[in-house]
Amino acid sequence: MPSSTPLPPPPPEAQAGCGTFLLVMVAGLGAIICSAGAVLTRFVSREELPDQGPWDAYLTVALLWAAAAGVAAVVTAFAPSPRRGSTPGRRVALLDTAMALAILWPLEAALFALSVATRRGLRRGIRPAAAAMSVVTLVGGTWWGVTAYDGAQPRRDTHVSRDALVGEWRTSDGGLLVLAADGHYSATQVPSLLFTFDWDSQARVDAAGDWDFDTFSGFVFTDAGAEGGTDTDLSVYRTRSARMLCVVEDPDTACDTGLTFLRVPGPAAAAR
Repeated sequence: MPSSTPLPPPPPEAQAGCGTFLLVMVAGLGAIICSAGAVLTRFVSREELPDQGPWDAYLTVALLWAAAAGVAAVVTAFAPSPRRGSTPGRRVALLDTAMALAILWPLEAALFALSVATRRGLRRGIRPAAAAMSVVTLVGGTWWGVTAYDGAQPRRDTHVSRDALVGEWRTSDGGLLVLAADGHYSATQVPSLLFTFDWDSQARVDAAGDWDFDTFSGFVFTDAGAEGGTDTDLSVYRTRSARMLCVVEDPDTACDTGLTFLRVPGPAAAAR
């Protein structure tokens, strides 16, 4: 009888190492943080700046995508490996990377759909559908993100006339600045930085007098009974569809909380 060589036993199922455990911890914590961030981004209103809705919605999708990647990483770490003897460390690391770069979710979703389209044994029709979804997600998601971000950024408005600024302007904490067409102004509980350079953004003052504006020198305020004008760091900014007045402490962080005046809606404002 011919001798038979016994087959070697299959390699044991590899166990996740310390590195994989740390990656799983990062994924789980990241999923919790991103889920909470998605809720805050979606439901916490930022009254200081208009036109934030599309960008906030994009960020919400990014945070939900990151949370899903984190959950998938945790599940992958404890699910049976498709290949005997392999560890889930590489897949967990890949999902952690996707979570960290979730702001690029259109690209990641497109790559995922493309990976589905290239798998073997797919039913007829699934491959072209997945390929089409990859293209639509990449193009549509990228367009959404770029246009939403661009429209949400406050930029200095260099094409504004004095007449366009006439009206009532209010901060989120109740400060009111009234710019009248006859050149008079009144200010109630406005940031002191509007008229001084003491860098105390918490101080609030009341004032009244005359005002003027031109695109070259900006705003000039004159207190009632005083001679000469007071220079100010108040500048005109706008997002895609709205104009605002911002007391600029730092050009890199214009339109900070409490230092931004939004126009009070009214018939005169609507006409502009």
